Amino acid sequence: MTTILAVRSLGMLLCDTQATYGAMRHQTRKAFCVGDALYAASGDVQDCELFFQWVMWAMDEEDNTRKPALHESFAAVKLSRDALFYAADKLAWEFIYEDAWAIGSGRDFAIGALCAGALPGESMLIAAQCDVFTGEPIQ
Repeated sequence: MTTILAVRSLGMLLCDTQATYGAMRHQTRKAFCVGDALYAASGDVQDCELFFQWVMWAMDEEDNTRKPALHESFAAVKLSRDALFYAADKLAWEFIYEDAWAIGSGRDFAIGALCAGALPGESMLIAAQCDVFTGEPIQ
């Protein structure tokens, strides 16, 4: 999967860049700026692409009820100037009250490192060391 870490108080959204297809790995972009918000997604690569297309389309349309069908493993975060949101496969945005939130297979490593005193960038590097589905460089 991936590791994506958002820290609201710092206005920071960090992602690894590794995509995995079976035993093969390559680098990809997992975060995008759309309007005044940062978006990042975790899960199946095709689901992430559908999500980003939907976000960009929804910015141009008044009716954004036509949501793509995504697998249950999908997750996304949205970070705006003063708010952090999480969405799963149904794309129902939930406000996150915590200052930091992570998604993906390396989320526990990143949050654990952050709670132990590591800086956000260091937390992502620790997640990349501990989770085989998280890889550098960090975006």
